[in-house]
Amino acid sequence: MQVVKGGSGRGLGQLLMNRWLLVGVCLLLFLAFFLLRFPGEPNSDSNSQYHQIVTGQFNDWHPPLMARIWEALTLFGAGTGPIFAFDTIFYGCGVALLASLPARRGRWLCAYCMIFLAAQPMLLMMSVNIAKDIMMAVMLLLAVAIIGAVQEGLVAARPARTLCWVLALLIVVMAALVRSNAVFLVAPMLIFAGRPALMARPVLMLALSAVGGVLLVPASNIVNHRILGASDAGAIRSLQIFDIAGIMVRGGDDVLADLPGAQALTQDVHRCYSPIMWDTLAYAHWNCHVLKNVEQAIRDSGGASLSSRWTGAIRRHPLAYLRHRLIHYNSTLYFWVPVHHTEAVRKLNTAGNRGGSFKNRLLDQVRYSPLTSPVMMVAIALVLLPWIIAALYVSRDALLRVCAILIWLALIYTGTFLLVGVATDQRYFFFTTLAVCLALPLALSDATIRAMMRRHSALAVATVGVPAAILALTVVARYMLPPPV
Repeated sequence: MQVVKGGSGRGLGQLLMNRWLLVGVCLLLFLAFFLLRFPGEPNSDSNSQYHQIVTGQFNDWHPPLMARIWEALTLFGAGTGPIFAFDTIFYGCGVALLASLPARRGRWLCAYCMIFLAAQPMLLMMSVNIAKDIMMAVMLLLAVAIIGAVQEGLVAARPARTLCWVLALLIVVMAALVRSNAVFLVAPMLIFAGRPALMARPVLMLALSAVGGVLLVPASNIVNHRILGASDAGAIRSLQIFDIAGIMVRGGDDVLADLPGAQALTQDVHRCYSPIMWDTLAYAHWNCHVLKNVEQAIRDSGGASLSSRWTGAIRRHPLAYLRHRLIHYNSTLYFWVPVHHTEAVRKLNTAGNRGGSFKNRLLDQVRYSPLTSPVMMVAIALVLLPWIIAALYVSRDALLRVCAILIWLALIYTGTFLLVGVATDQRYFFFTTLAVCLALPLALSDATIRAMMRRHSALAVATVGVPAAILALTVVARYMLPPPV
């Protein structure tokens, strides 16, 4: 009998090179995750939404569409289990469909890397949360996968293609309603679906995203209030008071100088303000009631409204506003910050605050690893984008376009937090991390990009060097800056 060396390895390789097996591995992976972590983990936001479902009184402080979807899912049971299943199904199906596209081309390593990067512990730890950030992300993921499958030719029949376009558009609209700043992603998704060549024109992409987002804000408010039946809770007040406080702390004390009790209000702002999150200005947990007191003072004075004072403060103190937004953005990206810097505000006894079990310390190392921090995802996306744009000029490859839209969505979505971010939490950037993790194997396996990198080796080295430098700075900050107290 002749023995063929390496036969078992080739046999295993042949076994793995089956698209149905690939899809099955992906779905089984997410099924195991679902069973292990059922029924998911609620937080204060989702508890508030569930209370709205129970009472039947909906408001728009949190996305009313998520509450309405959750209300419909209560047909399958009470609590968080049904909506956790909803998110996990979207997540698993989106990853499976997206990974099957490179597999169809024989790019098996890329396909399996996409699956296992999408199911890395960091992402799974965040996706167990019942939160609008997770729901928005998995919706966008599935929409990108459906459009990518159509453009790749996976769906041939015209009626099926039409159905896929309608379904993808519906999911994109739902995602935009599930998180307010996701409205800025509608225009890029429409470009991806209808005019993908425009993704190679960055100025136009950013302009259309900005204009589209601004136009869709009032439209989303109409849907929330008139169709979904949510009352106006004035959620924008958190952003307004956070920005006003940030400006005051940096030299703009005149913003509230004409109000009754201005001196006490100013002292409270300086005592309670934190660039990490707006919550310290509003909740009794920190013995701070700045938002309530400022609103009461404005009513008593009969003068300019909170919105007018907000825009006026930005106009009169643009540098203070810019410093405030940049310092908060640094916090929310987890860049130049100490270990567990958010705990300095929350006052929690966590592993990062010199306590906790071995398990908690291990989980914290995964959750707050500099390697998967939002700033690292942004750095990777920024250095990949020029290569992708250059490749789009010479290639109309459908997978390259999928890679491009994932990077564009990640950067645009993350960029919106520079202007509208009010708190710091890793889960806000779940979509950013997921999109970059899926785009990276697609980019590195693309023949056009790889050929360009071989021709421009110095630029390719810089492509690796920039994220490496960001990682080094992030690690230095973690262990050199003073710990939270």
